[in-house]
Amino acid sequence: MLVMLEYIPFTVHMNLWKDRLMEDRYSWSWAAFVWFHSNFSVVIHNVSVWLTLSLAVWRFIMIRSVLTLSDLKGQEHWVTTFFPPAN
Repeated sequence: MLVMLEYIPFTVHMNLWKDRLMEDRYSWSWAAFVWFHSNFSVVIHNVSVWLTLSLAVWRFIMIRSVLTLSDLKGQEHWVTTFFPPAN
């Protein structure tokens, strides 16, 4: 969400304000914003990838531990816990 919110000023500057001079459109402050925009988007995408990876590892650990517990308690207990019989 942060990346998409950060694209709004970029889109407004490049697509909506087209009737400005080239000096105003490509100023030093705009170059600084583009530098920040590129670095910010790379960092936020990297954080997103690592959070997704950590969630996948967490799910793997939880599923493995549930399956290990089901071997200890018996398969019937695991099935009735997660899929209760319909009455």
